[in-house]
Amino acid sequence: MTVARLYADADGVTHFGAVELPLETKDFTPPAPPIDISAFQPAARYAFLTVAPGWNGIEHPAPVRSLFVFLGGRWEIAVGDGEVRVFGPGETLLVEDTAGPGHSTRLLDDAPGSALLIQLPD
Repeated sequence: MTVARLYADADGVTHFGAVELPLETKDFTPPAPPIDISAFQPAARYAFLTVAPGWNGIEHPAPVRSLFVFLGGRWEIAVGDGEVRVFGPGETLLVEDTAGPGHSTRLLDDAPGSALLIQLPD
């Protein structure tokens, strides 16, 4: 499974990348059939968030490493190298640009946006 990644390079410029999470077939919840699952990763805490229609988060670094799971709305994210991507419900983004100018985020919809935010250890 591939997860989008947002990170800052040594000069503090943000970029998009990808992280490949290998999956292994396991008998995880018997008697249900086996599933393909990645290795478990540590998480510090989580929260659900919503933003108002038209919300615009000017350029900012992430306060901590985080994994976003977008639940509602279309979220446009621009990084320092000029690339822009749009994320929607069901998509994930690993955010690791905790240094440098960061990225900008804005909600493209005329309805509230929502996400699950999982903070990760350093």
